[in-house]
Amino acid sequence: MQLLWQLTSTDTCILEWGTDTTYGLDNTTTTEYGNSHQHTYTITNLMPGAKYYYRIAVNGEIYTGSFRSAPDTNETNIKIMVYGDTRSNPANHNQVAAAMVAEFNEDENFQSIVLSVGDLVNNGNSEGDWDNQFLILLIRT
Repeated sequence: MQLLWQLTSTDTCILEWGTDTTYGLDNTTTTEYGNSHQHTYTITNLMPGAKYYYRIAVNGEIYTGSFRSAPDTNETNIKIMVYGDTRSNPANHNQVAAAMVAEFNEDENFQSIVLSVGDLVNNGNSEGDWDNQFLILLIRT
């Protein structure tokens, strides 16, 4: 699982993860890449279909989330949602996102994925467009 996040200034982060909220499997320190205060880390050696929890500590703040790893290669019961053109009318898109999250949360063991087909913002070179138009879905946090 590749985690990506962005800060508003240069800083290091401590990322911890595990199969419960003690985050006991492993941890790492990240630094930003590029010039937009972005961080990324890929967590490997995950058990198929398992729920993982992570937390990011930065400058005294804690951010948490969770995800499910990819299903076993023999899994036949998965759900895929495809969604796009999220660049305007954020209130409407928030309603769609809320309905998607509600669907995921009905069955905690149901493997789910959302594929974004693009048109995330009007102008990809404008940081303001990303701040004001890009929707981040925090699923099962």
